[in-house]
Amino acid sequence: MVNGKMLQCRYYNELDFHQSVDNAESFGNAESINNTKSSYNAESSGSTESPDNVKASIEPTDIGVENSNIDSIKIKGGIVPHHLLAGEMIASFFKTISVEQPEVIVMIAPNHKGTGVKAVHTGSWSWQTPFGVLDADEEIIKSLIDSNIADTNFDLLEEEHSIAGLVPYIKYYMPDSKIVPILLHGTYRLKDAQQLGQNLQNKLKNENKKALIIASVDFSHYLLLEKADEMDEVSIKAIKNRDISLIQNFNNDYIDSPPSIITLLSAMDTVGAAHMEILDHSNSDRITGAKSNETTSYFTVIFYDK
Repeated sequence: MVNGKMLQCRYYNELDFHQSVDNAESFGNAESINNTKSSYNAESSGSTESPDNVKASIEPTDIGVENSNIDSIKIKGGIVPHHLLAGEMIASFFKTISVEQPEVIVMIAPNHKGTGVKAVHTGSWSWQTPFGVLDADEEIIKSLIDSNIADTNFDLLEEEHSIAGLVPYIKYYMPDSKIVPILLHGTYRLKDAQQLGQNLQNKLKNENKKALIIASVDFSHYLLLEKADEMDEVSIKAIKNRDISLIQNFNNDYIDSPPSIITLLSAMDTVGAAHMEILDHSNSDRITGAKSNETTSYFTVIFYDK
């Protein structure tokens, strides 16, 4: 549990972590991603197995690879899985966004257990990772607590894999960044999620901090692969179209945290990140090579302006 005012990375597995990082070196043309922001050439994990209409809608895309330069794309946020089975996707995502060298990573994620006294939880303690201490941004976190938006819950932060599982990747790829962890209850209201996204961007702007806002979200749950692909098509289309009224009614067949996605989209609208690109899409069946009746699917996505 919480140890001496330092949060622990209780989901870290050394072998799995380094395997995911090593694989990410060749995943999605990582070398070119390091050299230029305009190369996001990630390959789909088994996307040829999807129905043609689904594949055409959700397969990864390139961002102006030939015509862009280093300054043409400014990443402002993204979507990443938290199921560590998708570790290769997670590593590749954080490697990709690390080109921005943000001062702050705001990580918005589901409170799976739905516990705690408020719908929003955060905490100002730093994280002890295998790669050193990941500092919390105490100023931003304090402002969320002082404005009565969020409540402090260190135990919940450490126990919740949607943030704790990703912390080592943040420290590994962005060693100088700080974190603002935010856990949202599944019943967090639409208008509150939208307001939170706006407030976050305004606070970051007022503090003059270069930040990325990330939603830690897994997509369809407990479905056969073919049905999961269908649900993923609906979900990613709604996100691309900023269809908030549809997203707020999604259940686990679609995504595991509509409030996290809505907060992210509100923040992206506030900062003017009108463009979205899918880096990768996969499913637990494709990753393991198994055929299960209950799969989980994943996207990695970036939002950017030019």
